[in-house]
Amino acid sequence: MIPSNRERLQRMFSREYALSAADAAAAAASPELAAYVTACMQEAAAIGAGSKAVIDLITGVFLSRLAELKIPHSGIPVRAPKPAALVRIAALSAAGKLSGAEAAALLTETWDTGRPPEDLLKERRRGGPRR
Repeated sequence: MIPSNRERLQRMFSREYALSAADAAAAAASPELAAYVTACMQEAAAIGAGSKAVIDLITGVFLSRLAELKIPHSGIPVRAPKPAALVRIAALSAAGKLSGAEAAALLTETWDTGRPPEDLLKERRRGGPRR
């Protein structure tokens, strides 16, 4: 049997980014999601962030938000936060600077406002507006 493109992607995610079988399967759900996850993982590697916090944010908050907003995977390149923003949030969470709940809220706010997560965090620290 010839492996499908999805199976190849799953193996690649497991091999290159050390994702679990379940996370690799989720990441390979569609070509658009696979491209987004790949961009996130490349960004994470570029800043020295681990893949675990990134994939946890994607498989948790990101995929839930797509479903909540009824955004098909084909809409990811246009409507989702840029990979660099998601990775910066995941890196803050992995470093213990944000709890999982705070990272989820920050990703949602970044998604809703289109603003960089760092700007939103600065506002929060100054007691500025929050949703």
